Amino acid sequence: MKFLITLDDLNAINGYVIAPRQLAIALRGSGHIAKIFCRVPPKVMFKGESKEDFLRIGIGSILNNRLIKEYDPDVVICNSHYPTDMIAMDYAHKHKVLSLYYVHSRIEKLIKSRVFMGEYWPEFLINSVVKIFKDELKHVDVIIALSEQMREYLESLFPRARLEIISNGIDLDVFKFKDRKISDGMIDLLYVANFEPRKNQLFLLKVMNELPDNYRLHLVGGKEDPAYYDRFKTALRKYKGENVILHGKLDLNEVLPLYDKAHLFVDSSLMEAQSLVLLEAMAVGLPIVRIYNQDTAGVTEHKVTAWHVAEKTDAKGFARAIRKLSKDSELYASMRLNQKQERTKYGRDAAVKQLLDVVKKYKS
Repeated sequence: MKFLITLDDLNAINGYVIAPRQLAIALRGSGHIAKIFCRVPPKVMFKGESKEDFLRIGIGSILNNRLIKEYDPDVVICNSHYPTDMIAMDYAHKHKVLSLYYVHSRIEKLIKSRVFMGEYWPEFLINSVVKIFKDELKHVDVIIALSEQMREYLESLFPRARLEIISNGIDLDVFKFKDRKISDGMIDLLYVANFEPRKNQLFLLKVMNELPDNYRLHLVGGKEDPAYYDRFKTALRKYKGENVILHGKLDLNEVLPLYDKAHLFVDSSLMEAQSLVLLEAMAVGLPIVRIYNQDTAGVTEHKVTAWHVAEKTDAKGFARAIRKLSKDSELYASMRLNQKQERTKYGRDAAVKQLLDVVKKYKS
């Protein structure tokens, strides 16, 4: 089968871009054809990608429709609301091609976390944006949730829609399970996320104020929100310790050694559908402490694959959870064993199997 996957700028380093690219690679590895329809192709290819795997959006809808028509996909997979998504969805509807739409976030929460005015958005404006979102998806054949929690949310928006669950998938050959143990010496904490309000790095700086000096925090991520990054840097200058390290935006081969070196993964995110970095942390056997609420629910289980901390818990409570897990060698080992057993559920092959099952169910 031929799959067309829509994205925008493929040089962005985030789950919205990485997960669909990994899906395309895995589809090709399974004997299918998969191309990505994008505005900006990647400067750096992932293993398993070539220049021929990308269709670049041109000037004018006629040219873009011609690109898709010449490719003649059997399945169109959309991920957002960029021009590539709109053009591909319109093509799929007019040519009766099976269309799937992956929903990566709760739309109203995403608006508040990323768009100008944030929490000050009037409710009627948020409802208007949600209505536009729903209207855009009215011709989509199947709406995809990344988790059971997201499916429940989408059922409230689309009570009569076809809804299916397909997990994100990561390359388990890259994120290999590693031996590691915790000691009484330096304990390295890792968080991988671009700087923006919903990723909540400022909270982790408060947490570090509650931890002894032998805890060291490594932060990896670009400046998704420059204003938020500036706020963080201002707070960091006031921070008296020297155990917070900013690594900036890193390529995959630069991040992997940090995963190997870390003792705990700390996740302060306030909103996730299915975080890729949590899947990566579990895949390498890195115990997790994370904020867990209705907007981040899924992937992990409390004291099984991660330590869950309620959203309203203060920095002291999060720090207590870090100290508890880092000092409980039995729980630490048990969590790693459970992660090892769970990791194959989130591999690329598992994601492809789920996708093919959905396509088989709905393709006439």
